Amino acid sequence: MDRQSVLVAMSGGVDSSVAAYLLIGEGYSVSGAMMRLFSGPSVGLPEDTQDDAGDAAAAALALGMDFSVLDFENEFRREVIEKFADGYLSGVTPNPCLLCNRSLTFGLFA
Repeated sequence: MDRQSVLVAMSGGVDSSVAAYLLIGEGYSVSGAMMRLFSGPSVGLPEDTQDDAGDAAAAALALGMDFSVLDFENEFRREVIEKFADGYLSGVTPNPCLLCNRSLTFGLFA
């Protein structure tokens, strides 16, 4: 029987790394990927959030899996940041997580 392939969305945190580990233990062929949503200095973000891709890559390496960073910076700006700003300026309370999940996480990434 051929092993099924699974792509794990990795955040650099423990949950996604353990999910990958468990899938490997169950015999799946596992690869990891992460979305890059912005580049440059992370103004206002804690220093460790800049290392998420490195943490995810290190976990993938330790587990012996392939790992990719998918550059969605332009799509994130267009589908989330600009729509959030437009909504906010027009007096509504937009939900950026809903925008991101719909268009990127469960759209383009999936």
